[in-house]
Amino acid sequence: MKTPLRYQFTGHDCGVATMENAISYMLPREAYPPELLHFINNYLLDGYTKRGWGFFGTSHEAMNFFASWLSEYFNQRKNFKMSVDFHTNEEVTLDLIKRTFEENSDKRICAVVYCYDYWGHYVLVTGFTDEGDVKIFDCYYRDEVADNETEYTIVNDAPTEYNRIIPAENFSSDKPEINFALGPWEEREVLFLIRDKVKKSDD
Repeated sequence: MKTPLRYQFTGHDCGVATMENAISYMLPREAYPPELLHFINNYLLDGYTKRGWGFFGTSHEAMNFFASWLSEYFNQRKNFKMSVDFHTNEEVTLDLIKRTFEENSDKRICAVVYCYDYWGHYVLVTGFTDEGDVKIFDCYYRDEVADNETEYTIVNDAPTEYNRIIPAENFSSDKPEINFALGPWEEREVLFLIRDKVKKSDD
């Protein structure tokens, strides 16, 4: 069974929420290893300030490490396999993300993407519209597009897949003031999860 993807609980845990959502999107609830929740929270909520752990969210270094750790974790699983593919900086473009989805159209795929939404923010990319715009699940809850935000569409009827549609031109921008832009090249990162489809009830 698929469950709705979740929203972050604070202003800091988008990395944790998005990674949990990525695993939920890839696996049915019955196959979600509960131990992964432990490791996701321990490894990804690493940003430390004088206020304490987690107040600086998830660092790029933590996500890089977790990508390597997660790849090895799935390599050791006997009941299913999942590929992890991680890219940073100039490698990360809209074309790369779209091409990776197209090349794996016969598989289950999603992408944890670092972008900008006023500040650095993790979202889950789950697909594209026929027009080439980007379907994402944004774990920061909002019920309307604010007047000072750039264009995107809020979607309320696909809770297990996506809740925003971002214009392709906006998503691919390097300007951090554009909502859900990939942003500056030195900040970019994407983590792909790819898995062979098995049966309809497990998809």
